[in-house]
Amino acid sequence: MRYNFGKKPINLYFTGICIFIFLCLNFLLYYGTEKPQYKKYKVSNNIMVCYSSDTQLSLIKNIEKNIPNFIKTSSKYFTPTCYERNITIYLKNKNTAKRDKKLLMASGYSIDNKIVILTEKNIIDLHNGNQITYLNPDPLKTFFHEYTHQLINASNVDLLLPIWFKEGLAEYISHNTIQDLNYEYKNSLNFCIITNPANWNLYSYEMLYQSSEFYIHKIISIWGTSAIYQIINNVGEENDFIRVFEHITNCKFEDIINRLNK
Repeated sequence: MRYNFGKKPINLYFTGICIFIFLCLNFLLYYGTEKPQYKKYKVSNNIMVCYSSDTQLSLIKNIEKNIPNFIKTSSKYFTPTCYERNITIYLKNKNTAKRDKKLLMASGYSIDNKIVILTEKNIIDLHNGNQITYLNPDPLKTFFHEYTHQLINASNVDLLLPIWFKEGLAEYISHNTIQDLNYEYKNSLNFCIITNPANWNLYSYEMLYQSSEFYIHKIISIWGTSAIYQIINNVGEENDFIRVFEHITNCKFEDIINRLNK
């Protein structure tokens, strides 16, 4: 079938085949070149690390070294069955990270049974044509932050817990795992601000995460570690975070807010 557009005839079949081949080549170049370059390292019975550069080996060794302390720290809040899922960690350098849209301006993320961590500087192309460089300040802490999210997912309560609670707990456990003795809990936002999901689009993640961790620390200092454990393990039955929080603390939510804001 041939059509004549002006003076230049175009073969639609030939054009379609060329487009198909072009798309296939792009698919192979985009996806086919990333997977073969990963090497594997098993850091525990159920955690496998996929890495692409020997410079990442020191991070892998640090992960391996700190996993026992993470389990000791986090087991105050999670049941033993949460640690049974198999997890694959992908350490991404600047060459592989630029293909991962979820790593734009992020240190890492957790999805299903996978944790992805940015380990080197990532050059990010902006919509206006400019570029910025983003570097993960602490890949080791990122792993334990995301591993906490894996435990929350394994508890089957992820959708029942507010974002401030999940992110604050992930920060709190990651800091306590690495045992940074110089770390100080910082707060810049009122408790009512972080408990409103709409405000998470208005403030920087740094402020939101720091303040969320501060209030997790304060909950533990007032009501003990058992309060966090009971919230995680009881919210599924009640299907109501605030009601569980009130029951565990024996306080109305208004009173909880007042105590945390002092």
